[in-house]
Amino acid sequence: MMNEIDLTKVDFEKPFMAGLMDGMPGGFFVYRGDETKKIIYANQKLLDIFDCDTWDEFVELTGGTFIGMVYARDRMIVHDYVRRARESGRTSGVTNYRIHTKKGVFKYVQNYANFVNDYVEGGLVYVFIAAARSTHDRLTGLPSMLNFLDYANSPKNEIFRSGKIPAMVAFDFFGFKVYNTRYGIQEGNKLLVEFSIILKDIFGKNSVSRFGEDHFYVLTCAGGIRERLDEVFERLSKANHGRTVPVRSGVYIYDMDDAVSASEACDRAKMACDVDRHSYMSFYNIFDKNLLEKERTRSFVLLNIGDALKNHEIEVYYQP
Repeated sequence: MMNEIDLTKVDFEKPFMAGLMDGMPGGFFVYRGDETKKIIYANQKLLDIFDCDTWDEFVELTGGTFIGMVYARDRMIVHDYVRRARESGRTSGVTNYRIHTKKGVFKYVQNYANFVNDYVEGGLVYVFIAAARSTHDRLTGLPSMLNFLDYANSPKNEIFRSGKIPAMVAFDFFGFKVYNTRYGIQEGNKLLVEFSIILKDIFGKNSVSRFGEDHFYVLTCAGGIRERLDEVFERLSKANHGRTVPVRSGVYIYDMDDAVSASEACDRAKMACDVDRHSYMSFYNIFDKNLLEKERTRSFVLLNIGDALKNHEIEVYYQP
């Protein structure tokens, strides 16, 4: 019998390990399980996925961190997934998100992660990454993010063929973390399923998707959108025998003179959805272009705050 190899003690620079990792059928990387999420190893296939030829190009693109790999608008989904994994005590799991490559291409990937507590390095997360292949959400049965965006981008979908102006709608629950803590994850899942049924009834099953956690998206016609959203709010208030939470929503109405992809339309709907995260009542907000500049500023801060702290461009002072 072959001796087992303890990968936590292996020098990744050795030719054998380099060949082993590069021979994997997908991307493989290791990052620190602390707040830095710093990547300490990546195989060539991961660089290929990001359209990078060298490690330096990859670091320039991502900042050399796991969070930097994830497309900015999907980072909250990943944060929520990691938080729930920790709360449940899981050391491994699967999640989907988007990445933005060096060539400007959006890709949808599936992330298989396993947490290892190394006695020398501390907490490490080993990750295998591959193209997302799931066609439907396992909990709700809704189309997966990949299928939904493909449908929303297709000129053959019902809304584009009708000649009507499309609208993308983002939904997020208020206080869903508190709800799960109070009633349990199983009850939270029941509410997610009931909400998915409400959306399918009102908008049609092909036009609705759950991107993860409590993040839902809908492609619909702009005409009559307010009335349909009011119906969503009314039915949700009575869902699950009244054991429910409000939902906030953001609407991006397509500008036919400013062509955007379905992914960008989702981002803009989410920006509108996140304008007011503190009012505990169901509401909708319409996207306007002022939100774009605010989002660019926010993304710049998130991407550069680590370097700013490291270079002492920001100083932290503690009160005595």
